[in-house]
Amino acid sequence: MSGRRANTRSQTAWRGRGRGRGDSDRGRRGDSRGCGIGERDGLIHYSHSRQKPSVERSLEYLPSISRSGGQGGHGDTLKQSSVQDAYWETIQSKLADHWKRQYQIKDSLRKENESNLLLHLRKLREGIISSKREDTFALAVYELSFYLAILFDSPAQISASQSHFTQLFETLRQPSDFSSTSSLHRKATAFLVTSSLLNLTEGYPSQKLYYRDLEDFKNLPQSPNDKSDVDCQAWIRSLRSSLNMRNYVQSQHLTSFRRVNSIVDRLIPSESQSEASINNTAPLDDLLGKVIFRLIDSLREKLRESAWQVLRAAYRELTVSTANDVDLANSAWVGRALFFDIEDADKKSMSGLENWKDEKVGEDQLIGKAGMDGRWMICRNKK
Repeated sequence: MSGRRANTRSQTAWRGRGRGRGDSDRGRRGDSRGCGIGERDGLIHYSHSRQKPSVERSLEYLPSISRSGGQGGHGDTLKQSSVQDAYWETIQSKLADHWKRQYQIKDSLRKENESNLLLHLRKLREGIISSKREDTFALAVYELSFYLAILFDSPAQISASQSHFTQLFETLRQPSDFSSTSSLHRKATAFLVTSSLLNLTEGYPSQKLYYRDLEDFKNLPQSPNDKSDVDCQAWIRSLRSSLNMRNYVQSQHLTSFRRVNSIVDRLIPSESQSEASINNTAPLDDLLGKVIFRLIDSLREKLRESAWQVLRAAYRELTVSTANDVDLANSAWVGRALFFDIEDADKKSMSGLENWKDEKVGEDQLIGKAGMDGRWMICRNKK
């Protein structure tokens, strides 16, 4: 009942303006709430006063269409394109704030912020689906949803945002619907590479997930004359093959920082590197790079454990030391075999291997060899 009275008051305040009652009503309400509130075009608007509430805050509390049924009141507000655009700006603002504060807050609060961002994006996607909006704006929303769901480790949101990509690309295939056909092809290739890498990582060593989505990916816009697109797709096929054959040397090369960085550069058109699709400090293209490297790190962790089992079966001891050039060279070989990015026996790049060694010592899988610093005996009887 109290909600109905509040709604009636706000509507009265808006309708009263222009008939000589708006100022008096607004003045009375200003004492307790700081402003008068009204509705136009489905958005909540605020009159001028000493304390002006944030429009962003009003958008934040718009109901989702799935919960409201999309009928009556604000239930269908997110079906309107103007509201979707405003809600998108609100999400961008919140995301920019998240990037700035993510390392300054507790993990629990960070995860809560991530969950809220994904919730807002889900509400916006519901509005897009309900309004049958299929344009570049919708594509940007689904791109951001997909990439953030991977970074924030949300399988449910990954699946929800991933499922509509193919249909959007089919609709936007026409040049009249997309300002740059080459840009559309590049976005389609980025989606194909990221989704394939996600499937290979999540399913490793199985490749069922990869083949499950392969048929759908065949319908994506292709650019056989674009060398960058061809190279990126060839890279993901080569990676799949090396993983299937357990060719660790080839897998290590294909997942090295230099190789992956070259793929990311190909996926991001040079003309768009300065564009900020999310905000001025975190462009969508930069987010794509973060996602790919996050997936590569996850895949390398799984490959590292698999390669370690091979080393344990083949060797009695190994060297992890930077005491001299010989030990450094041997340690570099061990590090590369275990999927650490170690090049030219650089001491600075050994930190990851050193941390791994300490972890295995704590698990009793490695024991220091008596009288020989840097030499470690492998314990095969420990899992």
